[in-house]
Amino acid sequence: MKIELPDEVRYILDKLKDRGYKGYAVGGCVRDSIMGRHPYDWDLTTDATPYEVMEIFHGCTIIPSGIKHGTVTIMLNKKHFEITTFRVEGKYSDYRRPDCVRYSQSIEEDLSRRDFTINAMAYNEYDGLIDIFGGIFDIENKLIRCVGDPLLRFGEDGLRMMRAVRFSSQLDFKIEKHTLNAISSECHLISHVSPERIKDELNRTLLSDNFVGITYLLSTKLLLYVISDRFRKYINWDYCLRSDICILAAKSFENMYGNLDLRLSFFLKFILKPDIIEDENQGCDMAWVSEDILKSLRYDSKTISNVKRLISYSDSIIQENKPSIKKLLKDIGPCDFKRLLALKGSLAPLGCRGSLSEDRLKNISAMYKDIIENNECYKLSSLALNGEDLKRLGVKQGREIGKVLSRLLDAVIENPQLNSREELIKYTKRGHII
Repeated sequence: MKIELPDEVRYILDKLKDRGYKGYAVGGCVRDSIMGRHPYDWDLTTDATPYEVMEIFHGCTIIPSGIKHGTVTIMLNKKHFEITTFRVEGKYSDYRRPDCVRYSQSIEEDLSRRDFTINAMAYNEYDGLIDIFGGIFDIENKLIRCVGDPLLRFGEDGLRMMRAVRFSSQLDFKIEKHTLNAISSECHLISHVSPERIKDELNRTLLSDNFVGITYLLSTKLLLYVISDRFRKYINWDYCLRSDICILAAKSFENMYGNLDLRLSFFLKFILKPDIIEDENQGCDMAWVSEDILKSLRYDSKTISNVKRLISYSDSIIQENKPSIKKLLKDIGPCDFKRLLALKGSLAPLGCRGSLSEDRLKNISAMYKDIIENNECYKLSSLALNGEDLKRLGVKQGREIGKVLSRLLDAVIENPQLNSREELIKYTKRGHII
């Protein structure tokens, strides 16, 4: 099997060979090349030590940031290429990183420490493809399979379970039976992984093209440990584990455009109970629980705010008329309005409260488009009257002006003909506002 290597990769491998060392492209770049996908980056491995690599490429820009793990980064043509020495890893006391790393002279030993067979292949133009764990077989059969014993692989690094889920979604592969069983039995180990790393894998799963990774999160109960234990009681297990519901959710998910705020909102709406009450005296709704879950996973404040707003408005009723649409536009703006429509449309097959059928979604979308294209008033900046006008009419400065402007906007939303300076002045003087 021949893989077309970039010129920079060929240069690095040739230079290593000229100095008597072995070098290979390895991991995801090999997998993606075999599958006809464009590799995001190219990782290389060699029997040269990091210091030998730096000496060989002394004329290039070298970044030794990963040198204690055997990795140096070389820059060629403004591109980064990580070169890692063949290595064997010691015990993983923290279930995340090896306690020690030992360099090896064997590419076979190096490949044996990797997570999945499809990522444990190496290639150069002299030796061809090295595939000792059946990566090609698993690509052909669309399987995610651990290298060796999956219990050992997940015991070494709990994040590999989330990576299995993510790869299943990105590649549309199934997780092989023994690997899947190991995730179910070892899912508690994800608790040893930092929330930031879990978040990154969850994001990549949610932004993938299909829903299979989400079903694995649920069926293995890995989700129980992805989110903090204090939120587990809010998961709607009886609902989201139903096969008929998962089929409907998968169709909605795959038809939804890949915006992270939107996908997160759909995911949380899908997994959480629709009516969340903390106790008799304190209400605790889905939006607040969603906010706390995202905070625990270290999402940034903007994402948290956007998702909370979408979930807060997801149950709201949008009437098929322009005033109803404009009132919502006034509250959340065009960007969130479009995302809210997409969310409501995606939730319709699941029968969620406030969702929109295909016909209603089309009608409301057409009205929204008409409002935007005709620059119809739904925000204060489009009012024909401003604060200075109100001062001249005797409205007190400060909060009162804001209150009056808001009432005027509501009036214009209901009656667009009012939106001229003369009409609004008349309307105000007639005592409707002041």
